[in-house]
Amino acid sequence: MHSANLFGNSIQKSQSWVDEIDALIDWDDRRSALRALRLVLHAWRDRLPLNESSQFAAQMPTLIRGIYYEGWRPSETPDKRLTRSELLLELEEAFPDYDAETICRAVCKVIARHVSPGEIQDVQAALPKRLRELWKDPAPLGT
Repeated sequence: MHSANLFGNSIQKSQSWVDEIDALIDWDDRRSALRALRLVLHAWRDRLPLNESSQFAAQMPTLIRGIYYEGWRPSETPDKRLTRSELLLELEEAFPDYDAETICRAVCKVIARHVSPGEIQDVQAALPKRLRELWKDPAPLGT
């Protein structure tokens, strides 16, 4: 009987996302990179309309999609109360020694590398301007 590696590809792709975030922020700490990815993904998930959120998630590796949906309450989305300040404050509290906006922009940059440009445009269009601005490339990274 052939033994297939059912989750290997998803694990490899998911690890690539985390490693890219880790490298952009220059952390050398995969746990922090994963935590940053989770915080930003949950912010977008909770702010996006239901259909857009599902379309966005469909382009993620299975493991990252699981993180995305972790604790989700679809009946409470979109949560229009989520603001840029709240998202950045959550990142500042999680990573007090780093610039929250740089972290958010680095995570968004990695997401944009792996999700189709059309879907990224749809996600950005569904967000208010102040949140949409966080999708711009960070410069400089690692500071």
